[in-house]
Amino acid sequence: MLFYSISNIAQETDLGCILIDFENVFETTLFEGLEISDQFEEEFGLSFSLEGGGFPVITEVGGSNATAFVSPWGNDQPSPDFADFIGQYFITDDGQLSGLTSPPLLLDFATPIDSFAGCILDMDFGEVFVIEAFDDMGNLILADSIEAGDPGTGDGLPTCWGFNLDGCVGIISRVKFSGFRTQGGGFGLGLDNFSFCYSGINLDVNTVQPTCLALNGSIEIFSTSSEEYQYSLDNINFVEIGFFTDLPPAVHRVYVIDENGCETFVDVPITAAEDPLFVDVDTINTTCNLPNGSASFEVTPDLNAVFSLDGVNFSPDHVFENLAPGDYTITAIDDNQCTGELSFTIEESTYLEFSDIQTTPENCIGNDGSITVEMELGNPPYQYSLDGIEFQSSNQFVNLTPGSYTITAMDSDGCINAAEAIVDPYPFIEIIDIITTDPECLESNASIEIIASGGFGELSYVVGNSGPFVSNNVFEGLDHGNYLVLVQDEKGCNAIDSVYLEIPECPIYVPNIISINQDGNIFNSEFKIFVNTEYQVDIVDYTIFDRWGNRIFQSANFNIHEENDFANNNLLWWDGKFKNKPANEGVYSYLINGIHENGNPVQLSGTVTLVR
Repeated sequence: MLFYSISNIAQETDLGCILIDFENVFETTLFEGLEISDQFEEEFGLSFSLEGGGFPVITEVGGSNATAFVSPWGNDQPSPDFADFIGQYFITDDGQLSGLTSPPLLLDFATPIDSFAGCILDMDFGEVFVIEAFDDMGNLILADSIEAGDPGTGDGLPTCWGFNLDGCVGIISRVKFSGFRTQGGGFGLGLDNFSFCYSGINLDVNTVQPTCLALNGSIEIFSTSSEEYQYSLDNINFVEIGFFTDLPPAVHRVYVIDENGCETFVDVPITAAEDPLFVDVDTINTTCNLPNGSASFEVTPDLNAVFSLDGVNFSPDHVFENLAPGDYTITAIDDNQCTGELSFTIEESTYLEFSDIQTTPENCIGNDGSITVEMELGNPPYQYSLDGIEFQSSNQFVNLTPGSYTITAMDSDGCINAAEAIVDPYPFIEIIDIITTDPECLESNASIEIIASGGFGELSYVVGNSGPFVSNNVFEGLDHGNYLVLVQDEKGCNAIDSVYLEIPECPIYVPNIISINQDGNIFNSEFKIFVNTEYQVDIVDYTIFDRWGNRIFQSANFNIHEENDFANNNLLWWDGKFKNKPANEGVYSYLINGIHENGNPVQLSGTVTLVR
């Protein structure tokens, strides 16, 4: 029977249930395209193959190529709501997302199973997923399918299912997954979180062993499936809750019956307990004013005891090191929660001290600060280390960047002390803003204003590739182009930037009338636009329309200063003719697209009147 519930997927136990989430494959490094065949055979008796030959492959969530499906979140990417549930890897068929069907995926079990569950990661666009189970003779035991639109299906949504056969013994030797798509596109199987059980009764057991020679062990046994079981210690008196307390040390057999009358039993050991007892503690006191004392000890009997100095953090080690001076109590707790304690003292040591620490801040060239230290007490000669780097005999550290440093000093006895020292940074110059005004048409009247802060003393400025520094931060009378901006303080430190002044745009003049005389000779006869002769405009498209919108003249891709070549009938500007004959008097429209010298586009449109 199929069900759609992620919470019902079986968990791995010692009693016949296995979970495979494809995040780990025995002794194998995972990667997209890894073939899965017999990696689970030795451990679980499970092998994988594809019907017709070949093997399924591992694919990675969000990989560079789509191997199983595509969702709104990416290639092989389920909904982010299920990221923790799916993990990084899952299994697909042949890793090719194409066609309307996929190669069926086969799971073969050396030991027949009773139940199976899993999830398909994407069901949409008319897709159908088919599940079939066979016995060891190849007989079909059950079959079912999931179709797009069923509960839990959707684009990038994990749809989980499972089945559990009636009876007490597993008979399923093969599970087959296949599918197809009724609409155009590519179909692939994306499957994850397989779980299966070998018997119809699925259990887990928790035990509490006796503590400190008491007869207070307990057993908690419970179902790992949705089925309800009954439990008994004597196979006579059964209860619905499998919790048994006040048990003596022994191997206790727990009998279990399920709703169908299937029976099994589990042997659970309860072991005897003894109290730990401290017999000896050896201590080593601190040296060099460091927390380097230690204590070692033995307990009898040592039943996997763990030890603590604070009563909170426990360790199985019999030695505690790096102890500061003070009074301590070691607490031991064994497997049965029996405890023992013993107190001891770690004595204080002498001091190695700093008498002076001098720092020099960095200069404007940077990375040239220094630290000089002096020591007292301890036993000279001393050695010194900066931030844990190799010790040196010199007490000075140079060529330092600004920041906080840890100075460590060591005397001839190996005693160590540490202190903090700070190298101040230089107040480097920061160019906060550069305010510009662009020049006007063919004028050198642009300006640059420099806003800067920091540095040592008064700041001075220069604009251009050369020239003296001046105190005025405003530069006027500039032409267009690139300018280097430098700011300098009284110690010669510089900050550099650059600025570009745009090429100015000159106005373009457009006539509104052209005239043709009675005798047909052209006077003021070209509809030509004008600009300053030292300024360039490229005409990209030049078109004239009559009053009805009909195009009567067009030219393109020439310079505004070019002239009509009447001799060769190469006309760039309209000469008042249409089809080589004088056009009718009246109003005509024009549309001219061009590019200024600075690269900016310009579009001109309007009307021009033709008169005779």
